Amino acid sequence: MEMVDGDRLGRLVSAHPVAVSRRWRTGGLALAIGLAGALFLAYLISVAPASGSGRPLLLGLIPMACGLPIAVVHLTRAVRSGRHETFELYENGLGRRASGGHRSWTWEQVAEIRVKSNDGALWVRLGWDLKCSVRFTDGTRVRIDGQTEDSRLIARTLLARRPDAVPPPTDPLGAWRVVRWVLPIVIVVSASALVLIARHVNAHDGYHRVPDSEGVLQLQPEVSDAEMALLTLGGVVSAIALICSLVLLGIHVLTRVTGRR
Repeated sequence: MEMVDGDRLGRLVSAHPVAVSRRWRTGGLALAIGLAGALFLAYLISVAPASGSGRPLLLGLIPMACGLPIAVVHLTRAVRSGRHETFELYENGLGRRASGGHRSWTWEQVAEIRVKSNDGALWVRLGWDLKCSVRFTDGTRVRIDGQTEDSRLIARTLLARRPDAVPPPTDPLGAWRVVRWVLPIVIVVSASALVLIARHVNAHDGYHRVPDSEGVLQLQPEVSDAEMALLTLGGVVSAIALICSLVLLGIHVLTRVTGRR
């Protein structure tokens, strides 16, 4: 069998290619669904009556909020992988071949292992039935998912070799891993709410005649003070949610790009 770096890694035990083309297909399909939802949502916001029901907006909001994040994840990983990506199990370590060349690490260089399994046909289709994240002592992080051939074998080998690298179950960053997926949805919902509130106020900024107790017509604003207060409160809450979500998402993207958590 192949020897790498002398005796550092030992013999090559198995190679596990990644289905990069499948990532491109899944990401492209998710992008098409997300963009279609975004265009339909923009159409509804621009032409739907301001006083109409907001339920039709869900027809554009749901595919956009679901499709675009999935597209970003798959297409980003596809670009990083290049035309081919393969994980290699050696007697004494793990290797990875991708567009950036070949990297390898010994078992002693494994600093942290996180493995999560998901059941269900949708997770299998997305390649997320297994998520294995490995951080090494040099700061490099690799992610192995269900789109890698025999990915569970790699995960089992890592856990068997370095069981001490698994963090405690009470991980304070676990909540953040959930929140970061919710942020795009919060951004879309809050931005849509701001647009709808603004259109509603602009469409009802006039006055209408209302008879009083004596039958005399009185001019009254179309939007009552109570309704305006609720709209203002909703606008402030939506604006705060939008700004905070954009900042948090920006921090997350920046740390991913720079390689820091």
